[in-house]
This record gives sequence, C-alpha cells and structure tokens, in this order.
Amino acid sequence: MVDLKDLKPVMIRLFPSTRRRLLAMPDVRRELQNDLREFVKAIGPSLGELYTDKKLNWADFQMSLRREKEKAM
Repeated sequence: MVDLKDLKPVMIRLFPSTRRRLLAMPDVRRELQNDLREFVKAIGPSLGELYTDKKLNWADFQMSLRREKEKAM
C-alpha cells in the first residue's frame, strides 16, 4: 500500500499539464519575489524604526506601542 502512495506523485508528473505547471513555477516565483520587493520598498519607509533599525528590541517596541495606545484612550 505504501508503494502505491509513493507512485502517485511520480505518475502525476508524467501528465503534460502538470509538467507545464512545474516548468512555469520558477517564473511565477520570480514575479512574486519582485512584487514583494516593490511592496516593501514602497511601504517600508512609512513603518519608521521598524523598517530602518538594523536591530530592534521587540519587547521595547511593543511596550512603546502599548503606551501610545493607552495615551490615545
């Protein structure tokens, strides 16, 4: 039974439609990476220290957000 389960992915790869999808994946991934990089470049600077600091102490950052939230209330 285990052998039959192992054969399924191999058999699926033999179909031409699957082969085309698998060959197209690197291009799709490259496009997604470029889109993500553009998004980060556009939105990143508006995040302030979260974007610009090389090292960020998350505990301090969260505490400052809590303080700002409490002041707003």
